[in-house]
Amino acid sequence: MSSDDSFFDENFEMDSPIRPSSRILRSSSISSESNSIISRDVYRKPRVTADIVKEIVSGSSKSSRSVQKIKLSVESASNYETNNRSSQIFDMSHLKECIESAHVCQGGRLELIIDTKMNFGLFHKNALKCSICDHTTNLTNFPTRSNGIQEPNHCLYSAGAISGIGYDATHFLLSLLGLSTPHRDNFYKQVHNLYDQLFYFAHQDFLCLIDDVRRANQCELNVVMDLTISLDGTWKKRGHQSLYGIVFLIDAESGYCLDFETVSKRCELCEGKKRTLTTIQFERWYTTHQSTCSKTWDGTSGGMEKEGARKIFERSLEKGLRYKHMISDGDSSAYESVKLTYIKKLLKDENANESNLSQLSPEQYEANVVIKEDCINHVKKRVSTHLKTLKNRHSGFEKPIEENLASVIGTAKDSEVTNDESSDSNQQSPSEDDTNISLLAASTRRVVTRRRQRRRRRRLADGKMYGGGVGRMTKLMEHKLADSYGIAIRQSSAIVKNLDQDQAVLTMQRYCRAAFLHNIKQSDRELQHACCPTGFDSWCSYQRDKHVSPSQRTDHVKNTKRLDAVFLDILTPMIESLTDPSLLRRCLRGMTQNANESINSVVWSILSKAKYHGYQSVRGAAAISSIFFNRGRSGLVKFFHQAGIPITENLLDALLEKDWKRIEKAENHVQRSEAIRQRKDQQRIQAQIEADEEMDYGSGLF
Repeated sequence: MSSDDSFFDENFEMDSPIRPSSRILRSSSISSESNSIISRDVYRKPRVTADIVKEIVSGSSKSSRSVQKIKLSVESASNYETNNRSSQIFDMSHLKECIESAHVCQGGRLELIIDTKMNFGLFHKNALKCSICDHTTNLTNFPTRSNGIQEPNHCLYSAGAISGIGYDATHFLLSLLGLSTPHRDNFYKQVHNLYDQLFYFAHQDFLCLIDDVRRANQCELNVVMDLTISLDGTWKKRGHQSLYGIVFLIDAESGYCLDFETVSKRCELCEGKKRTLTTIQFERWYTTHQSTCSKTWDGTSGGMEKEGARKIFERSLEKGLRYKHMISDGDSSAYESVKLTYIKKLLKDENANESNLSQLSPEQYEANVVIKEDCINHVKKRVSTHLKTLKNRHSGFEKPIEENLASVIGTAKDSEVTNDESSDSNQQSPSEDDTNISLLAASTRRVVTRRRQRRRRRRLADGKMYGGGVGRMTKLMEHKLADSYGIAIRQSSAIVKNLDQDQAVLTMQRYCRAAFLHNIKQSDRELQHACCPTGFDSWCSYQRDKHVSPSQRTDHVKNTKRLDAVFLDILTPMIESLTDPSLLRRCLRGMTQNANESINSVVWSILSKAKYHGYQSVRGAAAISSIFFNRGRSGLVKFFHQAGIPITENLLDALLEKDWKRIEKAENHVQRSEAIRQRKDQQRIQAQIEADEEMDYGSGLF
């Protein structure tokens, strides 16, 4: 039966009589090899025949290359003889009950009537008929629901929503298995309903997680709890052209996602109404639609993160939370939009800013202002940004030479014009004019070629180019400087935990300066390595060489691979910027946004960025991602129970299998990290033992 009829799935009536157009009567047979019953000669939708294809192609004056390529294949496939059969999925326990309760006279047999009514997607109504008295017994492939969506279709819609595979992939998969597919409109309608249910379920789950965080921090219910959070946005499309964006908020201590906001620049319903209604009619309709309109943002795509952060912070106090410290990446103005959120609520003034806060005491301001912290991974990327700017500034060709080249070309053109005027005044023949122009063009090309060959690349103060080989800025050296800076922040953030803030900033500043100065040659070696850690176990080869024998010293070899001294003046502004105390103060705790990057990747693993999805789909995928991130796949068990989807053993095993793999992967990662740390500690201890025993044995020492 046509899948178009499955649109009326919710209005299905089980008590309607069997139609006279029952297609086939046959004895019931249950396959022992599978759980499906195969029906023959089932009605199929009309196919596109070869005649229709020829009519379409011949009706157009021009045919595209795609039509030319696939026309023969379509014609051949349209005439292919098909196997007229389809399949049904059966609940075996329900099938057993129906057969056992079916009426059959003594000496009679049961005949199976396939699809006595229209099929409703995966739900089918068959019948069992007694061969003697013609009494029929209803036989549905699943238990019938008097209202709502039938069970197999409900499971199919849930699978489509959570996996994000879409209608086309679902239709192809079911067609390959010989199963009928629900109508496209009904499929997306029910999937969007499930997305809405998942959205509300996720926000209810956030409240339960907040209670867990309160209990872990021993915070009473009537007290506003301060949290350190990480906030980051992700977009449906790259390049700041996206119609949809998502902002996730994650508690830095517990790692739970506690809120998210979906920002949209488009409402499909509004766009459709604008095309069919007049301006007055649309405005009248919009007054009733405004509260449910999916367009939540009128600005640019780049401002979506700022808007999402503002909404999340504004509803935080309703949950008994105050996001005191905010970890951000510095890529947007999200922090500036939420910095004074709690101060505005305290003053009950939405227009409050930094200039009119005189009525607050310093203690009140300090207690309610949001404090910014930087993701150290994003701070590390600033090294690459600075080096890219310096490369553009100090490499390439010198400007005076380029201007000289332009003047030469202009002079050549002027001489060409002058020659044309003189040739016109002398009234030369066309052949002579062509000869003179050709000679002049050749002469101009020779002059330009010589000038191009004499163009010089920019050179630094030492007469060498910015890039090149040993001692110059190469790609390898750029990566080394960025990695050294990132390692310095990580290591120093672990060391300064017990120091006061000012002393901690100075310590981190010394570590970060050492990461740069260590890799730049200086005439004063002590000044070059003044910030490097001292001692035998120092990572600095110069400081380490002070504690080993001359034969074991390695700094003289490594120093040849460092940047030449001329780069000290070039990199000094970058070093001062990246070791500024105000920046390092925001990196003292060594926090990252790795958790945000992780949950962002989950969203787009559900919804492909290569395909279009609407607001409800994007918001539903964000809800599913938060559930997976916080609870794992097993977090869907509670949702399935609430939605009326039966939890079968196969479903539970599939959900738990994913979670066990995730747990195993996390534990293996921790074990590998611990093994690497122990191996390095052992190597360090062994090196110290060998150094202590060095004077006890050696060739020619005694």
